[in-house]
Amino acid sequence: MQLWQLGLLVVGGVSLIVYLVHAAGGSRKAVLTDSNAAIVRFAEDYPDDAPSIVHLTKGNASAFLALPDKTVGLVHPVGDRYLTRILTAQDIISVNANAERLTLKIADFGFSGGTYEFVTQAERQSVQTLLENMGAHYA
Repeated sequence: MQLWQLGLLVVGGVSLIVYLVHAAGGSRKAVLTDSNAAIVRFAEDYPDDAPSIVHLTKGNASAFLALPDKTVGLVHPVGDRYLTRILTAQDIISVNANAERLTLKIADFGFSGGTYEFVTQAERQSVQTLLENMGAHYA
């Protein structure tokens, strides 16, 4: 087999794999319809923890949930699925906030955090207050 044929075979194979992942839904992004959808999704993984308040990010992508024991629940999209976590003060490495954005770094091997944008600065401040009330320290 000549080198150009091998190159063509590799490019064709990679293109086929990318197409199959896309066709199978790998490029879809999950979006919460409302606060109730966030509660239902969180309850699938943590049925004993009932949130009292839900704060949705801009575009209803992620949700922060106030839990009764001063921890914070997180529902975050990963592709067309959701990752759920209960955050404690020990889990938070840093939180940086400005305007409507909140950047969160988490001490979790599988999920290190992200940047979350809220509709208003007041909504972002509410989430920041939730994190402060559980004892999270800021960078």
